[in-house]
Amino acid sequence: MHRCAQRPWLCAAAMIAVTWLSCTVLKGQAEVHWTEAMRNPAFPVDSVEALFDAAWTEGETERGKGLKPFQRWLAFAKPRCAPDGSRPSNGLVIRALEAANEDRTEELAQRSLTDPNWTYVGPTGPTGLGGSGRLNRLVDRPEVPTEWWACAPAGGVWRTQDEGLTWTAMGNGQLESIGVTDIAFHPTDPDRLWIATGDGDFGDTRSIGIWTSADGGNNWEATGLDWAPFMGRTLSRILVHPDHPDTLWAASSLGIYRSVDGGDQWSRPLTGNMASLELDPNDPSHLLAGAFGNTIAESHDAGATWETLFVDGQSFGLSRIALAFSPSQPNIVYALGGKISDQGFAGIWRSENGGSSWSPRMTEGEGPNLLGWTVQGSDAGGQAWYDLTLAVHPDNPDRLFVGGINLWESEDGGQSWGCAAHWYSGGDLPYLHADQHGIRFLPDGTLLVGNDGGAFHFDPDADMSQDCSAGLAIAQTYRVDADPLAMDRFIAGTQDNGTFLKHDGQWEHVLGGDGFDCAFHSELPDVVYASLYYGQLFRSDDGGNAFQQIAGNTGTDQNAAGAWLTPWGISAFNPDWVFVAKDRVYRSPDRGNTWTALGAIPGGECTALGLAANDISRMYVAKEFNLYRTTNGQDFSALDVPNGLSHITDIEVSPVNADEVWISLSNYNSGTKVLHSTDGGIHWTSLSNGLPPAPVNTLAVDVAGSGDVYVGTDVGIYHLHSGGSAWSRMSEGLPNVVVTDLVLHAPSGRLVAATYGRGLYSLDLPDPPSLDAALGRLR
Repeated sequence: MHRCAQRPWLCAAAMIAVTWLSCTVLKGQAEVHWTEAMRNPAFPVDSVEALFDAAWTEGETERGKGLKPFQRWLAFAKPRCAPDGSRPSNGLVIRALEAANEDRTEELAQRSLTDPNWTYVGPTGPTGLGGSGRLNRLVDRPEVPTEWWACAPAGGVWRTQDEGLTWTAMGNGQLESIGVTDIAFHPTDPDRLWIATGDGDFGDTRSIGIWTSADGGNNWEATGLDWAPFMGRTLSRILVHPDHPDTLWAASSLGIYRSVDGGDQWSRPLTGNMASLELDPNDPSHLLAGAFGNTIAESHDAGATWETLFVDGQSFGLSRIALAFSPSQPNIVYALGGKISDQGFAGIWRSENGGSSWSPRMTEGEGPNLLGWTVQGSDAGGQAWYDLTLAVHPDNPDRLFVGGINLWESEDGGQSWGCAAHWYSGGDLPYLHADQHGIRFLPDGTLLVGNDGGAFHFDPDADMSQDCSAGLAIAQTYRVDADPLAMDRFIAGTQDNGTFLKHDGQWEHVLGGDGFDCAFHSELPDVVYASLYYGQLFRSDDGGNAFQQIAGNTGTDQNAAGAWLTPWGISAFNPDWVFVAKDRVYRSPDRGNTWTALGAIPGGECTALGLAANDISRMYVAKEFNLYRTTNGQDFSALDVPNGLSHITDIEVSPVNADEVWISLSNYNSGTKVLHSTDGGIHWTSLSNGLPPAPVNTLAVDVAGSGDVYVGTDVGIYHLHSGGSAWSRMSEGLPNVVVTDLVLHAPSGRLVAATYGRGLYSLDLPDPPSLDAALGRLR
């Protein structure tokens, strides 16, 4: 019996985006770059944030320098840390997963054949400058160039057998919550595959080791490199010996692992945090490995022993090294390095003796910054820690491509460079979604590209790119809304792929960037709202075809920067009234055309908002673990909430009684998870019996209908019957992924869930919500 059958909670565990170790601040950490501290679970979250703030103040202010990836990480990490900033211990995480697995067993035992299952809703395809979601690598099966395999950092492995026209999720549900960084194929047995699990580039998911399939990817089991996600490890590469396929190599955050028996047993002949691993095409006993750091390691005995090298004999100050052999002349090898100081381009080096010695081809300042965001490469800095990849043409050793934010090409062995494809088609170049994580040549000289948008096919000779992501259900979704005036109309905000709108049965990409809170006007179907980071709000008056900004994020007052995921909402009392919570709440009575500031609220940015549906002057606002309310629509006062300094993640107010309110909490406690008040927050009752000791991220309350309450957690969705005393799990058919948002949709009688890694799902409820229950859903 493979491990998923024995311990299915481990599959769910792999989806929890960051695994933690609790410890004190390390001496001398001010000398550590924030990217290193972020990857190291020994650093408390607030210490990592301080390092980032110091670096950002010193000049890392342009786009493409790591701001967005860091803020995504921080927004996930901060609510889940302890009050002292330490990251939850292994024991706390494993307890949550074990409890969720027990709940799953109980749910299955109590289900009947007629109970509904969760079904996938979308988004179903890219349009415009959007994408389906992030990929770490896009790999063709050897000898079958029309068959591609996509490795998603939080959504498993996908296969296309028609060059990206259609995609199939592999693994029969086993991999739906597992991140994957790389895949390798047996040289003679087409049914045998291996995957490197986890998210090697960013850590959205931690690795559970190397898994293998003996039936073409339909079923998977663990090899002897069998980890638990709470160990905090990552894998970046898996390779198989072309002549002796029982010999495998894997690059990891702990070093290079080697197996000589097909994966049953593994040794670790090289220690260190390794970012890349490449095999000599002519000599499979010869391997090179590049570090998250300054070193390259070389082996001439099939990975049994290793020698440490430097690209210039004494290199220092590198954050990460990517490597690539020339397939046609394997003695020629290239090394690409990013700088630790600002994560920009450090240099490209070439070896003409297989990697034993290196000479610079272009270093920082001698040409364009290949890791910047501009077409000319004139900006400084970059994101080497996040996206750094390299490939050499199969027939021409002097033609190579570098992937950072954009795609760059050299035709003279790395001495001169031009931008080949750009993240918004700048300079009339072909479009590739930003942040290239994997590039690989097909035999015909075209490129497979995996990036933050998904799967792309790029033809450098024709200067053409094609987005092949349609059908990849891997969206890391932040928020969702369902139109209360329609049966099947949704809007969803996704990580780095913008906002998607489903209309007339089709999904359309309507806004770029990171898509956050979004909403429909409850009386005017053409009025739609969407938002970006830090509270930049937009409104469409034509059903989502064109949007105009109604609140910015770089100015003052309502145009000031709010939290990364700024809370805002539309009043159910009057749907023309819009509220946005930044340092304080700002109110617009005319759909965002004009704004009025409400009273000051102590502390930093607001992180949650709840509006009363029956009283325009009543609302509740959270700033991390503090809660405030106003009863006159102007002045806010603090409420004494027994939340033990746990972050308040969501606020729901009864549509018929402004004094009745629910809040959800993010913590790993076994006690308080959901609090309920019937007197405006003066007194609170815990509604937490039966919930697992995992963060609760979102609430949905059907007060006007059944009275039932639903919550989305890091380990599934739970349901509390009206008047009930204990929660029960309600997640059958839902991937074991983090649930970020819930919406009750009265017209269709469904509960809609946003997941971080597998898009949107819906469930037909046995007791559908009333129409009023679908209105006034805010955050």
